Amino acid sequence: MLFVHYWSIFETYLGDRLVKIVKEHHEALQSLVKSHTVWKAKTLTFEEFYEGSQVILDAVMKELVGNMLYHRFEAVDGLYKATVGTSIFASKDDQKILNKMRDARHHCVHRSGKDKDGNLLKITDTTLDDLRGAIQRSHTQIEEAYRERLEEWDNVPW
Repeated sequence: MLFVHYWSIFETYLGDRLVKIVKEHHEALQSLVKSHTVWKAKTLTFEEFYEGSQVILDAVMKELVGNMLYHRFEAVDGLYKATVGTSIFASKDDQKILNKMRDARHHCVHRSGKDKDGNLLKITDTTLDDLRGAIQRSHTQIEEAYRERLEEWDNVPW
């Protein structure tokens, strides 16, 4: 149970944090829209254009809140690189740990902790410590990058 809860905490953090950053910082929204192919290629009607940036924010929020799966690290990593300028992975080792354990997460959530052959997964204290450590390092990296980006945004002359 603890293993699955760690994942829930991590995915919730990734989603909620990204949404908050994009909602609060026009620069993050702009960077995200410019970097993401779904939004970069979207066209607006004249009516939408005159409704202003709220139309864009609503479309982005629909994707981030309604459609994004935050355990799909490749997509999420790109969104964080676009908004705060950092990977969600603190290191290549953490990336390997999280990707490997994501498969175990899938088995826990969808197969009651068993693999495709029905074998029960072995989640040890070391497994939990490794996952917790990778999540904590990810959180620290994201928050530090956000603080640095915030300083840049505060110094942009408007």
